[in-house]
Amino acid sequence: MEVNDLTSTIISDAKKQKERIVSGAKKEKKTIISDAEKKAEIFIKEADKEAGIFIQNQRLEKIAGARLEAKKFLSEAKEDTLNNERDEIFKRFPQFKKTREYAKIVNELAKRAVKEIGGPTILHISKGEKKFYKGIKAAIKEDLLGATGFIAESKNGRVKVDCTFETLFRDKREEMRKRIAEFLFK
Repeated sequence: MEVNDLTSTIISDAKKQKERIVSGAKKEKKTIISDAEKKAEIFIKEADKEAGIFIQNQRLEKIAGARLEAKKFLSEAKEDTLNNERDEIFKRFPQFKKTREYAKIVNELAKRAVKEIGGPTILHISKGEKKFYKGIKAAIKEDLLGATGFIAESKNGRVKVDCTFETLFRDKREEMRKRIAEFLFK
């Protein structure tokens, strides 16, 4: 399973697990956007009143500024929603550890990491996860605190492959941000 496949699997699972979160987020998004639009309307109306006492060019300039401010409010509201959704996915990693899919993914990733290192390998895993790594030809150390996934390293310590989901998530953060935005703001 390649990192892109892993990313797709994680995203797919996260989407399944967050359906109710998405529903709440969409409501929250509507509220935030509605509030931003209301603020923008008020701001535009006030700007329009003030512009009445100025010449036409000044009036147009004020309205344009109000529209930019409204776009800024909307942009900030969308950004907040995206950040909340991304953080919610990240928070769900510990729950993902309890699924069968997690066991399949880490086992496949571990096989590839051991192959990539190409020699004696040590897998640093979270305590209690040894059962997920059956059939992997590597020494196992249960010394990884709080992470999902594992870190593989050569016995001499020169080569490390970080397969923690937190790192994989950070590596794909921008791609995931785009996907979440497409999903929420179609």
